[in-house]
Amino acid sequence: MAKVRVTLGADPEFELVVCGEVVGASRVLREDIRLPWGDIGVDGAGYPLELRPVPSESPRTLVVNVGQLLMAIPKVVGGYPSTMCEAQPIGGHVHVGNVMEKDYERVVYALDDSLGDIFYDLSPGIRIRHGYGR
Repeated sequence: MAKVRVTLGADPEFELVVCGEVVGASRVLREDIRLPWGDIGVDGAGYPLELRPVPSESPRTLVVNVGQLLMAIPKVVGGYPSTMCEAQPIGGHVHVGNVMEKDYERVVYALDDSLGDIFYDLSPGIRIRHGYGR
């Protein structure tokens, strides 16, 4: 039987700060920027800046891809990413690929149990007021 390789992905969101002001990413980006480590784009809500790193079988490689995208923002987008949640709720989620359907719920609960409380404590009030954090 062939070994199934689980992949990890993510799409973290950030506010975009340009000249000291938080602006909607859709005001600056008209289309996704494609880089070797993934894409930089606008979240479906139209406001947050969203990173879409290349998925990986290695958590370390995924983190490196996110870091490379973060460092590219000032050069290719203009402005800086922020996690302050000053104007809009931001967040993101982890993608897990190639998980057998029978194991899916166990994986979700394991991630929620190990990371959920940590990230919930980082959720500012604006995210909770918009219905996130559950």
